[in-house]
Amino acid sequence: MESMVNSAGILFICSERCLLAHSTNSRWSNSWMPPKGRVELGESIEQAAIREVEEEIGWSVRGAFLKDYFDVHYTDSRGRVYKTVRCYVVKIENEDPNENGPMLKSIGGLQKEEVDRIEWCTRDEVRKKALYRWIDPIINAW
Repeated sequence: MESMVNSAGILFICSERCLLAHSTNSRWSNSWMPPKGRVELGESIEQAAIREVEEEIGWSVRGAFLKDYFDVHYTDSRGRVYKTVRCYVVKIENEDPNENGPMLKSIGGLQKEEVDRIEWCTRDEVRKKALYRWIDPIINAW
């Protein structure tokens, strides 16, 4: 259900690594995930994903890249879903955003209030660094 999606983001994959972001003021282990954020009123899920990536890590993405996705559900202690994040999967040729043609480019730096670091991670690093509910969906996206 589209109306259940509260947040959106993008998982960039380049060969055997994916790009994860660390939220400012979070612990360093088991807290990394793709850049993402809330869908604002009047905004499509795709628009939210593009805007959040631009705001948080300074990468501009064209919407044509956004085809494949997975959803991550946040549940309470009774198993009720209280938040759903749509994460688009974008496979790129080069870890430098500016080396991937006109669909992707770097236009700024990190939004330090939200993200204090980004890293390209292998599957093993994802298992060690990612927030638990994100590990399997990220690994399966390859």
